[in-house]
Amino acid sequence: MPHKLRKTWHSLSGRLMVCLLVAVAGMTAVTLQAFFGSWQDSRNRIYEDFAVVGDKMRSELSLTFTGFENVASLVGYSSAVQRYLLSTDPELVIQSHSPAANYLETAMRLSDSCRNVFLYAHNGRHLYANTSCLESFRQLLASRKFDQDVTISRPFFARIPGDKNSSLMFYCVPIFSVEHFYPQNRMIAAILFDMDELLERVSTSGPDSPDAAALLYDGSPVSSTRPLSDHERALIPSIPQEQGGVNFQGKRYVTTRITMPERYWECVYFIPERELTGRVIRSMNQGIIVMGIGILLVSVFLTLLIHSINQSISQIARDMDALDYAATDHIRSPQLTELKTIAHAVNLMLDRLREVFQREQQTQKKLYEARQSQSRAKMMSYRSQINPHFLFNTLECMRSQAHNSGAGDIEAIISSMARMFRYSLYSKTMATLAEELAHVRNYFNVMKTRYPGQYRLRISAGAEVMEFQMLSMVIQPIAENSISHGFLGLERVGQILIKAFKGERGCLVIQVADNGAGMTPGELEALEIRMRQGMDEAQEGRSSIGLHNIYQRMKLVFGDHFHIRFRSREGMYTVVELIIPERPALEAFENEE
Repeated sequence: MPHKLRKTWHSLSGRLMVCLLVAVAGMTAVTLQAFFGSWQDSRNRIYEDFAVVGDKMRSELSLTFTGFENVASLVGYSSAVQRYLLSTDPELVIQSHSPAANYLETAMRLSDSCRNVFLYAHNGRHLYANTSCLESFRQLLASRKFDQDVTISRPFFARIPGDKNSSLMFYCVPIFSVEHFYPQNRMIAAILFDMDELLERVSTSGPDSPDAAALLYDGSPVSSTRPLSDHERALIPSIPQEQGGVNFQGKRYVTTRITMPERYWECVYFIPERELTGRVIRSMNQGIIVMGIGILLVSVFLTLLIHSINQSISQIARDMDALDYAATDHIRSPQLTELKTIAHAVNLMLDRLREVFQREQQTQKKLYEARQSQSRAKMMSYRSQINPHFLFNTLECMRSQAHNSGAGDIEAIISSMARMFRYSLYSKTMATLAEELAHVRNYFNVMKTRYPGQYRLRISAGAEVMEFQMLSMVIQPIAENSISHGFLGLERVGQILIKAFKGERGCLVIQVADNGAGMTPGELEALEIRMRQGMDEAQEGRSSIGLHNIYQRMKLVFGDHFHIRFRSREGMYTVVELIIPERPALEAFENEE
């Protein structure tokens, strides 16, 4: 008998049978233990998950209201808008209307929740993006006597006048004149938004779910994800701050309350605790049933395979022993499905080894091409330098003479040109966003002196993105392209807005927008095709870097995670958006000295 046991243990089929019995017993014990342990853990995670929900609500509400304030400030304090609303010169009012309307439409895109923007000045003049709820805005002005005096001390929210069931609200912000020739003049800016739409963004509940979320303004519910019963309306005042639970009329609720006292808004979210625990129990029961069926099927299946598995494994072993990498690169596939997977995995591993080798060769080729491209760029830079020290010394001499002569404009343009030349000649392959923006400012200092009053530059970038690493000589050519082509033949003041912020996965997003001539849909499509297919721009000159060159350089260094996007509307605006990964795809460009 012991001899038979030893023989069975040393055989593959015997060991598989013993392992099968041990696995079935172990999985049964683990399943029962996991059921009782997961019950308490799941209940604790319910409250932890509600903390995450509360943070999401607070973040979304704060971002949305901050977006409203940004839109109101950008529009209200725009020079074109203030000239149109406050000027007493009829001709200036007519000239400012089109730029003001264009700027208003562009600014609205900064907030996804903004449906309309209204501006009303003390002189009765108004401006709006579209006619949606225009009459309601006028009723709001009349009901609060803003048509007589637009003075308000702080921003406030207001419902659509006369319609308590409407989900639309106004966010009203005071705007003051910033032009010295419009002293003490006032305006009011109103952002129209949909409360139901806002609530859908900050909540995960739906109209048919047992949980509910509600927005409160000054303590009163103004919107909810589904109709609330009288019982639930009575529950809302007793919901405590932050996440937690509350017993109300014999029921236990899991709740969270988010308060924004500076804006008089609150958001509450609640669900009966028994709904959550019921889901946990149903989920566990289903898991146990599925696991039991799986154990049974696996046991039967392995029992049937034990008698034939030795032959298939032996076949694989023989093929692997006889594998000759110079003559063949695959092994034969056995009859059993599980062993076919093993054979397929081995063959796939061989294929991947070849792919890795080819990919390594491509990476080395890309690195070589990048180095070659950098060397060619440096060579062209050296060829374009005609004694740079002599040039800079001469510019400094000219700047000193302009300073001594009191020619401030000449001194400024010479200083800016000197800084531009130094950056163009001596900047590294990689630069920070702050260095790129400084180069753009120097360029605009030169253009403002050459064309007084024709161009304006605005830059919006926080300190958290200023040290972001990117290729040098990228932003200034895009801005130069706007001036060279976008504003050509236009009579209005050319405005360029550069906005930089952190996007998803830590990437840097740079948006360069202008109010120039824009492009037709056909021109925009043709530009994107040229960019993707690697075709040179016909308008590029020898000294122009060009959008195509920027695209190719960024793709080479940052790989497929870099993207360039275009948005344009003929006669109104063009936006070039760069999405730059946090790190280069080629390691040679990280921490470049």
